[in-house]
Amino acid sequence: MDHVQTIRMPLTTLLVLAVASPAAAHVAYRNLDAAPTLVTTTFSGSPIADPCAGKTSGCQSSNAFTRYGWLNGTSSTLGDSHFLTVNAEFWKFHLAVTSTVTISFTQVQAGLDPAFSVYRGLLPTAAHDDIPFDPLNPTSGGCSIASPTDAHSPPYVYLNHDGYRDTLNYTTTGGLVGCLPANPYRGQFDAFASWSMANANSPPGNWSRITYIASVSATAFTGNNGGTHVNGTHSTTVGTGETLTLVGLAAGDYTIAAGGEACSGTAGSCTSPRLYGTVTYTHTP
Repeated sequence: MDHVQTIRMPLTTLLVLAVASPAAAHVAYRNLDAAPTLVTTTFSGSPIADPCAGKTSGCQSSNAFTRYGWLNGTSSTLGDSHFLTVNAEFWKFHLAVTSTVTISFTQVQAGLDPAFSVYRGLLPTAAHDDIPFDPLNPTSGGCSIASPTDAHSPPYVYLNHDGYRDTLNYTTTGGLVGCLPANPYRGQFDAFASWSMANANSPPGNWSRITYIASVSATAFTGNNGGTHVNGTHSTTVGTGETLTLVGLAAGDYTIAAGGEACSGTAGSCTSPRLYGTVTYTHTP
């Protein structure tokens, strides 16, 4: 264990950070309370035996992580949920009672630099960015308008990662050129705050907002929506990653958004290859 940090949170919730040891898709949850769906091949390199093999629950892998998907969610224009993994995979778990939960995200191929965020609640199955009920950069008459789901009622001063999106004036992304954004949102995934998505069946009943609880990364925290962030470490070495322990986590459903923070941009060295990683969790009432 290379680094440990402990932070005391409200309601006696405690976090411990440690370095873990050795196309256009819609939201697809990988259930940490179920038996693993084994992923034994990779998009690049030699085949990999899934570290979750032989486990009954608490472990799910993916061979589709990007090096930039999580990092993009820390920007003012947010991240495209399709590219946390190229299969739009999220992880979920359910607590029947208040529990201590430990989550680890480990890179099984070099170059990923893992980071993740934890939220209370679940997104609708098959949800994705930019659905008519929850549009990404809505317009009317050729000009920007307020989001029907993510705008705060006025008067309000928007801040980066405050749980809302100013799609009327884009005050946190560079303002307007004429009546359109200089820098439109590229996605709705927010690594440091609460956010929402819908699926194509909305409305009604297929839209939800998930509430930011915590995150761990080497990228500096810029959130303004509560929750707690702990500082991780940059590493692209096989077998390393991030671990987060939450003590006193209330009963309910939770979402984990995991991905890379190795780089951002459009160069081939950043956008490829797709990499292999494993998310695990344990819980104790």
